[in-house]
Amino acid sequence: SNHCFTKHFADNDDESLLYEDSERYFCRERYEGSLLLPGLIPTLIERNILLALTMFEHRESFFYLEEFHMGVEYRLFFDISISNHPASDIRLKIKSAYPQEPWADAVGSAGHFNFWRVVDARLAGEKLALKAQQRRRRR
Repeated sequence: SNHCFTKHFADNDDESLLYEDSERYFCRERYEGSLLLPGLIPTLIERNILLALTMFEHRESFFYLEEFHMGVEYRLFFDISISNHPASDIRLKIKSAYPQEPWADAVGSAGHFNFWRVVDARLAGEKLALKAQQRRRRR
C-alpha cells in the first residue's frame, strides 16, 4: 500500500516528493524500512507473534510493534484476509509501516490474538471473539 508516504513535510520541503494529487510526501526512511519487510514478515509469522486487533481507516486491521527493526521500534499495520488467488489461502497486506515517533499516540486495540489464531479464523470464516465469555474453549 502507500506506507512509504507520510503526511509530514518532506526533507527541505521538496515538492517533487509530493504524491500526485495529495498532501502526502514520499519518505526515504519509510522506504528503507519497507525494503527490509520481506525478511522480517516471515520471521514474525514463524514466531507466531501476538497481534492487536485495531481499526485502520474504519476497517479491521492488525497492529504489531517490532522492537528491533532497523534498530528502532517499528509499527506495522496489516490486513489478513482470505486470498482470491488460486495458489494461496491467505493474503497479508501491509497497510502502514514506519518507525514509532516519541510523540505518537498509543495504538488502541479491541483484543489480542496470536498470528495463527487470526489465520485459522479467516480460513474458517469466523469472527474473532472479543469478549472473554465469547472465546472458544479448547478441549
